[in-house]
Amino acid sequence: MTWTVGSRIGSDMFSERTRASKPAPVLRPKKCACGKNAFAKQLAQYGKCVQCVRAAQAGGSAE
Repeated sequence: MTWTVGSRIGSDMFSERTRASKPAPVLRPKKCACGKNAFAKQLAQYGKCVQCVRAAQAGGSAE
């Protein structure tokens, strides 16, 4: 199969148009109560960062 300079595959056209139409994602780090950066999903589920959750399970206090 040979391609000419002007031909494009459908997926190439799709990715080009999609890339041009979507804004760049905004990823802002969230802060845990201890001051460490944490993912927003973690804070929504557990209310703490991973280190604080593990410390609480181990019996320590990381806050």
